[in-house]
Amino acid sequence: PVTGFGGIFNGNTGITSVGGGANVKAVGDSAFDSCWALTSVSLPACTTVGNYAFANCMSLNSVSLPAVTTVGDYAFLWCGALNSVSLPACTMVGDSAFYACGALNSVSLPACTTVGNGAFDSCMALNSVSLPACTTVGDYAFVNCRALNSLSLPACTTVGYSAFMGCESLISVSLPACTTVGNYAFDSCMALISV
Repeated sequence: PVTGFGGIFNGNTGITSVGGGANVKAVGDSAFDSCWALTSVSLPACTTVGNYAFANCMSLNSVSLPAVTTVGDYAFLWCGALNSVSLPACTMVGDSAFYACGALNSVSLPACTTVGNGAFDSCMALNSVSLPACTTVGDYAFVNCRALNSLSLPACTTVGYSAFMGCESLISVSLPACTTVGNYAFDSCMALISV
């Protein structure tokens, strides 16, 4: 049985959906990179999404990965049609994992403890973020998320350099456990009135 996907489909512009049963545990690095016609992914048993796994899948708008614990660096880079992400088991989101996902407006990561550098950089439509277990927000993690207006990070202890720079609609941030805030973390957050 197929237990994972390597790079064999990289650049395949004919694939429109990816699915798998209980045997598929991993999506490897660049496995579906630049599969421009890919619109949906449903892998209920997959636990690992590799670096660049779905990068440049510009038509991807539906992702179901309920068992994934790790999302690799640049995994969903430039997935411009992706509008919501729910990864209930994910504990780590890699660097630039959702970079420039311009339609992304909702993110739910209830188990995530680490958001990597630039993870949601330039997600211009992002206005809803749920990260109740997150302890570390990386450098540039939410830079230029211009629609984000409020954020609660009750477990967060570390906010990285320029993490929320350019979040021009951000009005309030709750960081009750935070002990370290990097330089320029809220630079150019002109609407911010409460931290």
